[in-house]
Amino acid sequence: MLLRQHQKTIGQVFSFEEKISLNWVRYVVYSYFSLFILGSICVLGTTQFQMLSLDMAFALVGILLSCMLIAFGLYGFRQTTIFSNSEFDLIRIASERKKDSLSAIYAKSGLDPINIERKAQELADFMDIEKPYLNENLSLPLLSEQFMCSQAQLSQIINQHFQMNFYDFVNGYRIEKAKTMLLSSVFEKLSILGIAFECGFKSKSSFNRYFKKYTGVTPSEFKKK
Repeated sequence: MLLRQHQKTIGQVFSFEEKISLNWVRYVVYSYFSLFILGSICVLGTTQFQMLSLDMAFALVGILLSCMLIAFGLYGFRQTTIFSNSEFDLIRIASERKKDSLSAIYAKSGLDPINIERKAQELADFMDIEKPYLNENLSLPLLSEQFMCSQAQLSQIINQHFQMNFYDFVNGYRIEKAKTMLLSSVFEKLSILGIAFECGFKSKSSFNRYFKKYTGVTPSEFKKK
């Protein structure tokens, strides 16, 4: 449940997933479940069918558990961003959902429908002219600072007017930029990875995944067509 909540928070706050997605935790949970089943089989086989000695069974489970704990620690060290990043204090919208609805939170932002429409146009112009999405580390707090708008108001504009979360909003601009570059002869010498980096993506895998989600084809297929 916490992992699912974390995934929602990422979409509302960050324009990237690298080092903060925690997808690997899902595999750790599955692995622990598998280890529990294996351990039960070992103990049952030892006590009921004498397949292994009891010491051997527990040693096997202990070795597997130790390997999993080491893997858990290594992945944790690689993703220290989520523990040290002060931006998680950014907006309590994700955590406050447990206590209040988004509509109730946004009601306190001071934006009425007319102001949302005006600010949304200003935001669209700002994105087109200043191109903040080219920053691979762009986040809701950073964009709100550049756009000179509170985080709650910026989140409300993106969610209610554009009908998407922050992650999709920013990466939509990045994909449009990538499409232009892929079709331009000026950038012919750039590889797809180079274009991905130029557009603000952190990795080729995330670029390919989101490009296909957005356009229905991979970047290489788009360029050929």
